[in-house]
Amino acid sequence: MAQSVLKLNSTNLTNVSSNRCVLNAFQLLCPPLNLSYASSVLVQTALVICIVAIAVGNTLVIVSIAYFRKLQSRMNVFTLSLALTDFLVGVLIMPFSMLKTVHNNCWFFGRWFCKIHTSLDYVICTVSILHLSCIAYDRYNAICHPLCYTQRVNRAKVVVMLGVCWVAPVIYVAPIMLGWNIIGIEEIVASMTCPDSCVMFKNITFMVMDTVCAVILPMILMGVAYAKIYRVVRDHSRRIHSQHQQQVDGNALKREHNATKTLGLIMGAYCVCWLPYCVVNVVDVFNNYQTSSWVWSVVTWLGYINSGFNPVLYALFSRPFRRAFAIVLSKRIFTSDTRNMDLFRED
Repeated sequence: MAQSVLKLNSTNLTNVSSNRCVLNAFQLLCPPLNLSYASSVLVQTALVICIVAIAVGNTLVIVSIAYFRKLQSRMNVFTLSLALTDFLVGVLIMPFSMLKTVHNNCWFFGRWFCKIHTSLDYVICTVSILHLSCIAYDRYNAICHPLCYTQRVNRAKVVVMLGVCWVAPVIYVAPIMLGWNIIGIEEIVASMTCPDSCVMFKNITFMVMDTVCAVILPMILMGVAYAKIYRVVRDHSRRIHSQHQQQVDGNALKREHNATKTLGLIMGAYCVCWLPYCVVNVVDVFNNYQTSSWVWSVVTWLGYINSGFNPVLYALFSRPFRRAFAIVLSKRIFTSDTRNMDLFRED
């Protein structure tokens, strides 16, 4: 990397000067740092805690579903896959993004790995979002069409939906690796970046695809599904209350309602975390890419943090997962036969 810096021609040096890039202690040409040393340490410590929390929280979800038979339902297949996705966000994407954030987009790992990391970032985060859409579809069928649930969400369809969740986002890789995302804005990118920065620019085509396909469309689908679910659950509750049906019917509906409420909260967290990114994504293109790097860092990390909310929401609002987490953390899975425990029983 140091050799490549020495080989910069006069044109590059002019660009570097105009962009106010500096040669730092790592012999990289990057923008100057905006943080003091103390602030940098504080931010990095907070981000490390966030990364560890996401990794540990999603590991608890994975272990709980894999171990406890009562949690191995068709719906929790999506939950398990979502937890794996969020775990990958925490261990593969966030550590490198943390270094880039703390060092003001300076990248220490080479230009090609910058493209690989950026591609994986978009792919894995989109995989996580698509899983939430699949979970909403599963809940919609379970609540609104219970008699047709096994036909609408059978094993083959679950496999297909999971395949789409993991494969479809790979369409992001080609534009980023081939540079299609900056077609038409090459001069702007050259004038606003330093040689060793790792900054993502989007032309209007890529921005529309990113915003609509990865954020807006899943958000609309989830909103419609949960609105219909809410109406059906409300009507069922009123019917049971008025007709004084058996307690077992009420308990079954209560479990479905609690599960739906938890997933609805997960969707709410998703909207809160990703809407700011969506807004900045659109505004930046029409604002001639003048958005501050710190604004981008905040909205990007807000999206990352969404990967940590899911296990927290499960723990707070789902009794079966709370019990499962407590057993796993107490290490009782190694000392007693708890695999067949009824996690849904009323206390």
